[in-house]
Amino acid sequence: GVEVGDFWKGKQSLELSDVLPSLDDNVTCIGFPMGGENISVTRGVVSRVDVNGDGLLRIQIDAAINPGNSGGPVLGASGRVVGVAASHLKHAMNIGYIIPTAVLQQFLECVGDCEAPGDAGDAGEGPPSRYVGVASLGIGRVQPLESPVLRRRLGLPESFTGG
Repeated sequence: GVEVGDFWKGKQSLELSDVLPSLDDNVTCIGFPMGGENISVTRGVVSRVDVNGDGLLRIQIDAAINPGNSGGPVLGASGRVVGVAASHLKHAMNIGYIIPTAVLQQFLECVGDCEAPGDAGDAGEGPPSRYVGVASLGIGRVQPLESPVLRRRLGLPESFTGG
């Protein structure tokens, strides 16, 4: 097999961009999608910059993101990484999403600072001193509970209004 150190010899690291791409900026997706043995490159533009239902920043691009591309770098015109390929809409054409570097930086900083149970100074008791990840409840929409009929249907007390 190939030794880990040997694999990375002579390889140049990609740099993360500290600038959020703008609408119509050119992007290049690099990855290993299904159906091939070699690297694949697709190009497109930033179609939308918005926030998803969980309140997390996301960037929509029209470059093809296919199964197997997820996690691959997405480069801006400067050649720096502006995000990583994350997903695409299955029944739509040219709608893919990337996780921008601002979110990646937050994750990387958290992973670097996080102590897992059993690390030095933790004694392995209780939860770690920090948690890795981005807080999200996964709730995209909520329904008001003003209706007494709805509260009864949900088995909630009459006095419970959610306020």
